[in-house]
Amino acid sequence: MMWDVVGEIRKRVTSTLRVEGFDIGFADSSPDREDPVHAHIHVVPRTLGAPVHLPPGIEWVYLGSNSPPA
Repeated sequence: MMWDVVGEIRKRVTSTLRVEGFDIGFADSSPDREDPVHAHIHVVPRTLGAPVHLPPGIEWVYLGSNSPPA
């Protein structure tokens, strides 16, 4: 279901912004951290000529149609 939500977010972003692609990242907290256990997905649109600074510690997902994140 979460990947369906990511697809919907991508669709909505591309309907309002001109983007050349997306970087998608997944992160979850480890059980030994003090934070409550959680997971989150980053959906980062890429626009032509604008550098993207991806946060460290995220598992970036290659979707096949976009260039893999640097």
